Amino acid sequence: SWIEIYRFEMTSPKSAYTVYSSQKRAGSDAVAGIGADYAYQTSSGIFIAAENLYFEITASVEDQALIEDLTLALPELIDIDNVKFMNLPAFLPDQSAVDGSFKLYIDSAFGVSGLGDVYARNYSIDGAEIMAFVIDGKYAQVYKDFLVNNGAEKLETKDGIEIYDFYGVYELIARKGDKFAAVREAQDKDAAFKLLKMIIEKISD
Repeated sequence: SWIEIYRFEMTSPKSAYTVYSSQKRAGSDAVAGIGADYAYQTSSGIFIAAENLYFEITASVEDQALIEDLTLALPELIDIDNVKFMNLPAFLPDQSAVDGSFKLYIDSAFGVSGLGDVYARNYSIDGAEIMAFVIDGKYAQVYKDFLVNNGAEKLETKDGIEIYDFYGVYELIARKGDKFAAVREAQDKDAAFKLLKMIIEKISD
């Protein structure tokens, strides 16, 4: 059995976190001693975003004992007690959030050209898992144009929240202050509305 350790030095903490979060594997577990939004482990590897560094530590076999040994060896790679992990925004609240689901897209989020600095998080609301995101208000029209130009049909506006049917799923958008918040591809309209209302109440004017 063997392991490989990759240490990528990125241009900024945002760059490191974008790579880390966009490549995160489904069904992963938290790493002991590190927050679930900054590190995860699979049956054959450990992945971490710390400051402007991104680590991939992978094994040639699936071996839980080996992963546990790697976890114990992490202080030789990272000063876990003193490292400054990137601050994640408070406007995507912890309430009902799925642990470790934070994502950051620096550019072209969701395949939308010009949509950048997007913070997204998954939530479990009334049994439905839904993704929400918040961006700078200057990108609001970019995303709204994307929806309309790709066939989204507006159903209604309720409490300042615009609700669209997007080929059988729901897209909800709202503007508050200098921020723009949205819920993507939700199956349950009521759960999506409940989530977006909670988020826009969290955003300061």
